[in-house]
Amino acid sequence: MYVWEERTITVQDIQQDIQEPYDIGILLGGYSKITKQILDDNHLFLLNSSASRLTQTIELYKLGKIKKLLLSGSSGDIFQKGVAEAENAKRYLIKLGVPETDIIIESKSRNTYENALFTKEALQKEILEKDAQLLLITSAFHIYRAEKCFKKVGLNTTPFSVDFHAPQPLVFQLSDLVPSPLAIQNWQLLIKEWVGLVVYRMKGYL
Repeated sequence: MYVWEERTITVQDIQQDIQEPYDIGILLGGYSKITKQILDDNHLFLLNSSASRLTQTIELYKLGKIKKLLLSGSSGDIFQKGVAEAENAKRYLIKLGVPETDIIIESKSRNTYENALFTKEALQKEILEKDAQLLLITSAFHIYRAEKCFKKVGLNTTPFSVDFHAPQPLVFQLSDLVPSPLAIQNWQLLIKEWVGLVVYRMKGYL
């Protein structure tokens, strides 16, 4: 996992590497638990193990490193039964004090390629400078495929890796020989990502 995850600009070095704010921070979905209802004041926005995708995006915005947020992602349900994640995330951000005018949503995409395709459509509706700077935010194990998809549809982005599963090289210890459910989970993520890359190449998405 450490070898695979891409180390781009991170929250630890943004003060040095991001001198001027990006026009749009594009956040890919997959950070919350699927729900079939639009959240209101009586329902909590529940995050999953990839919550840092959202929390670090909020941090970037609060630090003035991105001017606006573009939330990309549907319900994650192949049959579109749930409410789009982007819609619920928008309501959550407004609760936290983010102005609605600073939030753009793309709520149709069900996979990474559609994230890129429909994000391009959403951006074309905005009044942006021709050379608008775009920051692409997603998990470190997923950033390679995501960046390739966005480039394929003609969007040049700067990758921003979050949600690291192996933030630093591990020093071998005897305890590492003990079977761990975490190791199985990491292999599951990696295999899914590798299979996704193969399929996307076959379909011409990359």
